[in-house]
Amino acid sequence: MAVLYYLLSFGFVVYGFFRLLGAGLLLALTSGRWGGEELPPEVLTQLQDGVAKVEGFLAAHPGTLLIDLSLPGYFGYSALMGAVLFIGGVLSLLKKTSGWFLIALYHILFALMFLNYGALNAKLLHLAVSFGLFLMLVLLGRKRLRH
Repeated sequence: MAVLYYLLSFGFVVYGFFRLLGAGLLLALTSGRWGGEELPPEVLTQLQDGVAKVEGFLAAHPGTLLIDLSLPGYFGYSALMGAVLFIGGVLSLLKKTSGWFLIALYHILFALMFLNYGALNAKLLHLAVSFGLFLMLVLLGRKRLRH
């Protein structure tokens, strides 16, 4: 059971890292701080396609319930989610229950995005699966704390 606990924690670390990396690149690209010239053209094209998809999504779903985010704001929020998840996963690997609170905060931030934009899409399934894995992590961790 300890192995599963560490695998789940490590999974949150890896996902948080890639979310932070991807959102950070998109934030730098859309905020005008970086043009992506150093990247291979096919990678830059994929990033630009991602920006275009999010632009279309934001245009179709104005965030009126909580806040209306600009394109860089959206990617900044996503980068924050990645940082919270990454740090939470690292703390969980170090057997710190504070990591669980950060992973829970990541899920709250993720859910707030759905509330803000009123959009139900395939990412809702992603949120549900991720939250289920988080609950499994907490249950495994609580058993380890009792013994």
